[in-house]
This record gives sequence, C-alpha cells and structure tokens, in this order.
Amino acid sequence: MIKYKILKTLEKQFGKNKVFIHNESKKHNLLNRPFSHFKIIIISDKFIKKSLIIRHKEVYTLLSSVIDTYNIHGISIHTYTKEEFKNMKNNDFKSPHCIKK
Repeated sequence: MIKYKILKTLEKQFGKNKVFIHNESKKHNLLNRPFSHFKIIIISDKFIKKSLIIRHKEVYTLLSSVIDTYNIHGISIHTYTKEEFKNMKNNDFKSPHCIKK
C-alpha cells in the first residue's frame, strides 16, 4: 500500500513506466517496520537543466505527505534524464545492508 501510494504520486508528475520503487526495509535495522526504507529511480526529461539538489527537492516535496503519514525513515533517490540514463556506464543501484549483526 505504501509503495503503491509513492508510485502513484510520482507517476502523476513523471509518467508511467518511468518510476521504479524498491522496498529496502529488510536491509536496515528497523525490522519491526517493514515499510521504512525505499529506493526510488525516476527517468524523466523534466530533470533537464536541473541540479541534483533541485531534482531531489522536487521528489521530496511531492512525497512529503506520504513520508509523514507513513513515518518513512529513509528514501534513496536516483533521478536521470532519458539521455543521462541511456549513457550510464554502470546502472547498478545496489544499496548497502545496514542491519547490525
């Protein structure tokens, strides 16, 4: 449900098939919160001529009510224009495991 809310919110702004969301909560030290961490990848030409900071601010602004409502702890945001994504040499978006053992 939370992942769906994030997806629908971002698809309104950036279009379908350009937004990818991965729940990474199992990789973090909040095991009692199965929806606490998300990785978001957005590919859109709406990012042309925008700095990384501006891109991230736009995404956070769109998601602010979802983040607050569901008490999301962490979001990893990857934003690209179509050209940037096409020219990437390594599009491996691996995130670290943060669970302390």
